[in-house]
Amino acid sequence: MPGRNTNSDDNVFMISLCVGLALLIVRVSGRSCGSPGEILNGRFNTDEGVLFGDKAYAVCNEGFQLVGSGVRNCVATGWDGAIPICEIVKCPNPPEIVNGEITNPPQGTVTFGTVIIYKCNEGILVGNRELVCTKDGNYSSAPPACKDHKGCPSVQVENGSKVAGFGPDYNYGDFITFACNPGYILSGTDTVTCGINGIWEPELPTCQKATTTTTTTTTTTEVPPTPSPVKEILFSSSRCFLLN
Repeated sequence: MPGRNTNSDDNVFMISLCVGLALLIVRVSGRSCGSPGEILNGRFNTDEGVLFGDKAYAVCNEGFQLVGSGVRNCVATGWDGAIPICEIVKCPNPPEIVNGEITNPPQGTVTFGTVIIYKCNEGILVGNRELVCTKDGNYSSAPPACKDHKGCPSVQVENGSKVAGFGPDYNYGDFITFACNPGYILSGTDTVTCGINGIWEPELPTCQKATTTTTTTTTTTEVPPTPSPVKEILFSSSRCFLLN
């Protein structure tokens, strides 16, 4: 019995295997995984593609943060992993202030976009009355403070008068607007505000006397020119005489 050509059989087998693998790779590499899924308060970025080997990246909306893996891979069986969660950003509890309180205390956790409002029970409120929970998990500004304030004194500008803010009592934030009397010009800012330290800000204006400018007009009278002397010529029967 002739010997079997095992080398030939092995070659055929290897060729068949390689062809099969090549076809499998072509099928897999050209396979689309479709949509990677929908994220509540977010989305997937699929700019890279949705074919085998591509990646989809999770992006949360403003004020939300990613929980879990933010990448899904397109593999032979579809997208791997699970759809992540976009969770709303949280801020710490708002701070209390001395001699004041929060008018709308939060019921539970403070989340992105929540507005906290303060008021003073004593003194005046200095700073921002409202704080907002931002996308970064902190507040938009430092909390305000309640400070004592005895008011600002009633003031007047020499050679001027008040046209707004007549008083007589002035508290923090009140203002006065001045105007100068006729014949005077205002120097500085016409409106001042009662500041935190009981001082008017900026400095009070002054009324300066207006300067008058005298214009001198010079009139020029033209003098007619002096006529030249007329010379007389006398004629005689035989001579002429030139008389100056």
